[in-house]
Amino acid sequence: MLNLDEKDKEILLTLVSNCRTPYETLARKLGITATAVKKRVKKLIDTGVIVRFTIDLSMAMVDGGAFLALISTDGSEKEDEFVKQIGSQGIAREVGSSSASLYTAIGTYVGPDGLREFGSFVRGIKCVRKVELHTLIWEPGKRIEATKLQLKVLRSLIENPRMSVEDISRQTGLTAKKTRAILNQLIESEAISLGLRMKLSAGDSVSFLSRIEWDERLANLGQVLDFLTKAFPVEYWFPLISANEPVVFAVFVVRSLSDVARITNEINRAPFVKSSMTLLGKPNEAFPDIRSVRLEEMLEEGGH
Repeated sequence: MLNLDEKDKEILLTLVSNCRTPYETLARKLGITATAVKKRVKKLIDTGVIVRFTIDLSMAMVDGGAFLALISTDGSEKEDEFVKQIGSQGIAREVGSSSASLYTAIGTYVGPDGLREFGSFVRGIKCVRKVELHTLIWEPGKRIEATKLQLKVLRSLIENPRMSVEDISRQTGLTAKKTRAILNQLIESEAISLGLRMKLSAGDSVSFLSRIEWDERLANLGQVLDFLTKAFPVEYWFPLISANEPVVFAVFVVRSLSDVARITNEINRAPFVKSSMTLLGKPNEAFPDIRSVRLEEMLEEGGH
């Protein structure tokens, strides 16, 4: 099994942004050899921490926004069936049970009606008692009209976004130089990202969300994030920030449940924190969302 450390954290957060980042680049950043980076990535894959490498459209490509929902139930549901029911709408990208009768859903909505309709659907399920919906602050990226050659390269990358330039060239019939130029265009476009999906609790580590509500009279968002970074430099990974309330969902990865209690207590002691909730449960289940569907449509429309 695997206990994630600071080097694993740096590798994963870099590959989330661009999974084609060369091992040599990561090696220079981490102060280790490229071979050592390669071994770490292999172990992250073998243990299931890296679920798969992905191609994602930007929010701007679907005129969408990101959301996080907290769903409370009366406990009468069958957990696996309920998770699949929430994911069946093509809006939630990840759904998981966070604790007894509490679920999280993260995904993409299109327009205010999209989020309203999702909320109405969930509230209409018999076992649901409450739905807390947050639009998230999310980099929208940019919108492009992909060329036929770009779509051709993307189709080759669907199964393996880390495929070598040489293999892409053989599949597409393009020269290596042309393939490399198209890859750079796609990565630099800010419209299409090559990243990964990860399951941070797949190894021996424990991952959890902390829902933190703060008093805006005592701290602003920057100060809250600065507190998390300085207080928990290893355990705190990244935030999901509510756009409509002074609430942040902080993602933590720790070694044991005792660390969860320690971090929760320290968060609650911060003078600006009004309340916090620890969301600890099973790993999220992934579903195709609007961006995944639109990418497939683009490839089909382009004849790929």
